[in-house]
Amino acid sequence: MMVAAIFFWLQRLATKGKDYGTVSGKPKSVKLNANRAVTTSLFVFTSLVVLLPVLTVLSVFMQSIATTWGADLLPRGFTLEHYQTIFTRSTDNIMNSIILAGGALVISVIVATLVSYFVVRQNATKLDFIASIPLVVPGIALGIAFIQTFNTAPLQLTGTAFILIVAYAIRRMPYMIRSTMGSMMAIRSDIEEAQ
Repeated sequence: MMVAAIFFWLQRLATKGKDYGTVSGKPKSVKLNANRAVTTSLFVFTSLVVLLPVLTVLSVFMQSIATTWGADLLPRGFTLEHYQTIFTRSTDNIMNSIILAGGALVISVIVATLVSYFVVRQNATKLDFIASIPLVVPGIALGIAFIQTFNTAPLQLTGTAFILIVAYAIRRMPYMIRSTMGSMMAIRSDIEEAQ
């Protein structure tokens, strides 16, 4: 946590007192880099960055249609029975996942919008640091803390869907806060105050 706190402080120090708001909606014309070595190296790097996640998704898809996949490079056979099983016997599980994710999304959007407003407009750096703690704390430690906190009355929520929704929302909220902070910084405060 100390390393994250140091980098958080350095980021705040670098952006302190600077305004990144947009004055007009017209983008500036950007001159592209004509250096062949730079563009080629950037193309290779970007291709690798894109290719690795695509290969991961492709391997998951291959596993989903494979009958068995062991020591061989490719699966020994292919089947669609796994998808048939999911869509015939697991509809309750899919609906639970959609409901829990939707509830977490609603909470995250509301809280992240409010937090990013206070951080950007009111310069609440302590609130920003507290909202970023779920990025630093491991998920297992956060889960154990939730269980210990909400396992006794008056807030006995362990084993309910609500605690899962709250846990998902808190775990993913720093990402939502960062994205809304970028949008909030792009809106100048004097434009917001104009009526």
